[in-house]
Amino acid sequence: LLDLNNTNKRISIRNLSINTEFSDFGGFIINENETFFASASPKSLKKEKLYKWNNQPFLNIYKANSSRKSLEENVKDTVLVLESKRLISRGINTEYHESNPVFTKDLKTMYFTRVNYDGRKLKSDKENTINLKIYKADYADDRWSNVVELPFNSDEYSVGHPALGPDDKVLYFVSDMPGGIGKTDIYKVDIT
Repeated sequence: LLDLNNTNKRISIRNLSINTEFSDFGGFIINENETFFASASPKSLKKEKLYKWNNQPFLNIYKANSSRKSLEENVKDTVLVLESKRLISRGINTEYHESNPVFTKDLKTMYFTRVNYDGRKLKSDKENTINLKIYKADYADDRWSNVVELPFNSDEYSVGHPALGPDDKVLYFVSDMPGGIGKTDIYKVDIT
């Protein structure tokens, strides 16, 4: 692959040892020390609810310690190593899907995708589809709290997969809301 300075750069893709037989995706590396990701791996040894589409447990957001290790001595090649996988603090993960966390640079705000679940029941649209919504949470006193859904969410269409612009002032997301060009489009909104 070629980088922006037109110098050759070799990139190798490897399966992480922390991956499971379940769905694991959406890594977000913070300060080279922690990586957040979504996984359908079971939360406990107890039997859990299974998602009917893939017969796996529902997705939750996990974090793991991350580091880079050299492949061989005196070689510049390194691999990302993830260890000590654990669920993030209560208040974010529910008994249904959560995934795709992104964080502001100061690590005090997280945006993530969750199914339309109000804490008591799943909500669906007129066609009985359970849509996605984006939520925001604040980090203080070593825990995530103040979880709120964003104002442009709707029970009638999905909003998900948040991404932040480089200055944390723009939030990008995908949605199948009315008025788009395709079935699902990319949108952006200014963060105020």
